[in-house]
Parts: sequence; structure tokens; C-alpha cells
Amino acid sequence: MLDGMLERAPEILAAWATRVGAERLFQRDKESALTEMAGWIPLLDAASSGDEASERELYKLVAFHARSAGLEAQPPSTVVARLVLLGEAIAEAAPASSARSLSLVRALIRVAADAHALGQTERYTGVRLRELRDISPVFQWSPTTLVGFLLGSMASEVLDPLIGRLLREAVASGARRIVIDVSGAPPDDDRFHRTIEEILGKNAELRLDLVLCGLRDPDTTRAKLVALGVDESRLKMVKRLDEIAPQ
Repeated sequence: MLDGMLERAPEILAAWATRVGAERLFQRDKESALTEMAGWIPLLDAASSGDEASERELYKLVAFHARSAGLEAQPPSTVVARLVLLGEAIAEAAPASSARSLSLVRALIRVAADAHALGQTERYTGVRLRELRDISPVFQWSPTTLVGFLLGSMASEVLDPLIGRLLREAVASGARRIVIDVSGAPPDDDRFHRTIEEILGKNAELRLDLVLCGLRDPDTTRAKLVALGVDESRLKMVKRLDEIAPQ
């Protein structure tokens, strides 16, 4: 290969491990990190020689690693520093390395930083959705009526557990009507419409009446639900919860 990196791979890996260990960046995954890096070095060698498939594979692997680190709340400095130290290890153990190799390492650092940020965002979003799921309240308003509040998101991680709780409580309590207050959620979307169709559709297992409260555009929502085939006679829409009389 152009750089002789493949022939020097054991020395590069050893130099990298020494640096990472000195900086205490292995945390609890030393063996897996060494195995991972041992797989990256041949790809970096091939990519440095112009192998585009190896370059794409390397970007993919580094991005996956960094995104996973973000999801696991590992600090971004650890991910970036390991790649910086890879560049130093190549310069030490394979001094004949081309500028292309070190340029690729710099590109990998940018890829890793972006992927880690994505992983962090997904982690924060997941935590937020779990919090919303756990705080979305359901209560029995009357012997025949249950009320649930959809808060903060229409995502399935929040919507599905709320609907599941309402349906389970309806079966357990014998309630015939459920009320879903969406005034604290974003505008309803296709996922919400399909969920409501499952409750009011012809094949729904439970014959429940449904009241939707706090919709942004009730007429549009009704039209979309009717188009999906919901039983309109079992559907009511109100602006506020106090417009509903307990049954």
C-alpha cells in the first residue's frame, strides 16, 4: 500500500493504545476499543490508497461508533481525542504515511463529532419522550368516562402508552367513553389519526365513544378521520374539557 500502514499496523495499534491509556480514555472498554481500532487501520490504509469503498466503510464505522457513544452519554472529547491520538500514532509508527492518511483522520474527526452530536440529540429526545410518557395523566372522571391528557408530543412513544392505558382502564372499569385532551400537544398528525381510527374503526374490539378536546383544527381532523372510515356517530370534538358533561 502507499503508506506501508498495513505492514506497520501492529506498531500503530500499540502506539495508539499507549497514548489512549496514558490519557485514561479507555474507560471500561479497552479490549473492544482495541479490536475496533484494529479493524479500522486496514480500512484507513486502503482508503489512503484511493479505495473509495474502504473509505465509505470507514466513515460508516466511525459514525456508528460515535453515535453510539453519544447515545451512551460518553463525552465527545473522548471520541475525538481517540482519533487525534490515532493520527499521532500513525505519525510515530509509520512516519512515511502520506498526507492523505492524516487528512482522512481529520475528516474522521469531523464525522465523529457530528455523529456524536446526533447520538446525544437522540438520547435527549428519548429521555424527554419517556418523561412525557410517564407524566401524561389518566383518570376516571365518572363511572363511565375516562380522561387522558396527551402532553408535549404526538410521537408514538408518548401516544401509544397513553392510548394503551386508556383502553386497559376502560376494560377494567367498564367505562364506555374516553376523552383525550390534546391541548398540551402539537397539532395532530397522520399517526394520531390512524390511532384514533383503530379506536373508532369498524374492526375496533371495544365499542367506545370518544371525545377529542383541544384540537387546533377540528374540522380538518374530522375530515381526515372520516376519510379513514371512523364511526362518526361515536366521535365528539370540543374546545375545552369543561364543555363535556360527566355521564
